[in-house]
Amino acid sequence: MTAFLTDTRGFTLIEMAIVLIIIGAVVKGKDLVRGAEQKKIYTK
Repeated sequence: MTAFLTDTRGFTLIEMAIVLIIIGAVVKGKDLVRGAEQKKIYTK
């Protein structure tokens, strides 16, 4: 049983949280760019 526990591989909760934060930041950045482009079009 202990050999099984030491041989498991995967991501830690911290690593998963960091990945989710990065993905969220990228999505939010794209939304900001899209919103700025739409605002630019509407103000012309």
